[in-house]
Amino acid sequence: MLTLTGNDVQDRINYIKKFYAEATFLVMGTNDYYDYTYVTYNKDRLKGFQLKNISKYNIQAWGNIPITDNGVVDMRLFVGKDDGILEFTMQYRDHVRYKGLPGILNIRSDYGHGTQDPHIDVEFLDQNGNKILDEKVSQTYNFLNYEAAINAVFMQVEKYNPGIGARYWLCPANIHPMRVDIVIELKQSLKASTSLTILARAVNVRLYEEVIRGIQIDKISEFRKLAESVIKLFKEKEQEYGGALDISEVRYSNEMSVLPFLFFYHI
Repeated sequence: MLTLTGNDVQDRINYIKKFYAEATFLVMGTNDYYDYTYVTYNKDRLKGFQLKNISKYNIQAWGNIPITDNGVVDMRLFVGKDDGILEFTMQYRDHVRYKGLPGILNIRSDYGHGTQDPHIDVEFLDQNGNKILDEKVSQTYNFLNYEAAINAVFMQVEKYNPGIGARYWLCPANIHPMRVDIVIELKQSLKASTSLTILARAVNVRLYEEVIRGIQIDKISEFRKLAESVIKLFKEKEQEYGGALDISEVRYSNEMSVLPFLFFYHI
């Protein structure tokens, strides 16, 4: 059982106040039944059920998801009637220091770049709004799905905040933060070279699989055992392939979620 202290409860309240996500989407297994769901503290932010656009899209989703006190992810997803992704944008924004200067870090990906120009934009603006860093990180592969774009962004964020991708996948609303510490420690002790973001997502997938089987991973010792088994498998694959594994090694399935907000709506 998770016991919350007074500070924990206030942290959850502050998180909820910042969190915003909504989506209009075709219910899986149907041809014309759409659902609309949202989570927000301020209903004035909502765009509402997108009735006028359901003839064009199976999914229309927007989200603004806090990860740390200042670190926020913005997402937008449009999926066509053939379930092909027409647009997926993601941007991570945070207050950081770059070469000693305080400012705002922006790292974003646009699924719409597709096969023509898949890349990640990395920018740092100082306190006066001057762009100190402006990089275009080319991708050597096409994004297989919107989850690949999410992980690609967090892999770039890791250069400035190593644990941010693991926080996204393993402790939304800062629940179970010790899980991030455990995965970081295991990555170091097992000398795994694969990105922490990818390892954390793989552990997250295993957690969902256990839940589907009716097994709850509540104790720290249980989580550590599960995470260690996942990371050891990645370490074995690293030895087989001769280095760190890429985004494609993480299994993706819309049986777990039809949206990029995995802790927002599940099948």
